[in-house]
Amino acid sequence: MKKKVVKALSIVEYDNPPIVRGKHKFLYEEFNNKKMHSLRGKYKLDKVIASGKTEFKKMLLLRDWVSSRFNHGYCKRYKGETALDVLKRAEKGECFTCATFASVLVSCLTSLGFVARNLTIAQDETDFIGNNTNIGHCVAEVWSNQFRKWIVLDADTKAHFEKDEMPLSAYEVRKYWLEGKWKEVDFIQAKNPPKVVTMGSDFKEEQLEKNIKNFMKHNTMNYYHHIMVNMGNNRFSKKKYPITLNWVDEYCCPQIVRQNVAVDPSKRKHTDNIKDIYYTLNQAHISLSCHRASKGIPVPVLEVNIETETPWFDYFMVCIDKDNWRKRPERFTWRLKEGKNTIEAKPVNKFCREGVISKISVILREGDDE
Repeated sequence: MKKKVVKALSIVEYDNPPIVRGKHKFLYEEFNNKKMHSLRGKYKLDKVIASGKTEFKKMLLLRDWVSSRFNHGYCKRYKGETALDVLKRAEKGECFTCATFASVLVSCLTSLGFVARNLTIAQDETDFIGNNTNIGHCVAEVWSNQFRKWIVLDADTKAHFEKDEMPLSAYEVRKYWLEGKWKEVDFIQAKNPPKVVTMGSDFKEEQLEKNIKNFMKHNTMNYYHHIMVNMGNNRFSKKKYPITLNWVDEYCCPQIVRQNVAVDPSKRKHTDNIKDIYYTLNQAHISLSCHRASKGIPVPVLEVNIETETPWFDYFMVCIDKDNWRKRPERFTWRLKEGKNTIEAKPVNKFCREGVISKISVILREGDDE
């Protein structure tokens, strides 16, 4: 009796990007933090984003909700304040600056299981500045499973950036600004952005209007020259304070003076490695290998190993040949059928948010042993 043997075994489709990791640790909020869940419940944030048909639409709805909670003013912030504290003060009519808009948005996104972080951005000349000179801004950046990338959300201006209908990261905004192509980028601003008021400031009305005009002159894109990433969103637990990671390159050297004050180098980290800033999240990476029992001769069984870099990771879901999605461990064996075989995998976090799907298709051909 002739024995069936593998005549062909090869990968024919591959949508399985590698996981990009930076060398600096990001401090994520603890999943079981009660204050974080209280923020989500008290302000009914699930309902806020419920009408969003896509992940990105949900994020925009949340940004717009944060933008609607208070105006841009100059009320004092207190050490240890959380989004819950700010929103309570906002209900009394208090106003806050861009840094607070960004931090509240990051906390709200985090409470819903999205991965977000705070960015401080600034114009080119920030070493020595005069009085009443606005050189910096704060925004949020969030990882998008839908677009497989980081994107900027600015709650203070109620806006984001797009190029050819693709939302942009802070680094991409910076790139187009430095290339002189800022007019090719769409500044997408929602209706009724927060008002800028003189409350709590020393600005006169005419000075404030001048500052706003200068700030919006280039759709804020000139504020993306310096990019500083706060490497943590643990604003509720705060067991450890995150580092600030500063981007440096030929256009942007490390600073020894910032806003007329000497910079403490011990409190700043610098990087020119794009992976440190733009690492990838929430995707499954599938590795396939011949079964250990094959002894050098391919058999119709593959070893599957799945890895991920997913904050608050819970489990993997796997789909074989367009069958139902099922929970699977990170390692298992996969028995192939004659012809084309397809495996898809995605991570799911503890907030029940599904990650990016990775996919591999394999062709198996069997024949009689000659």
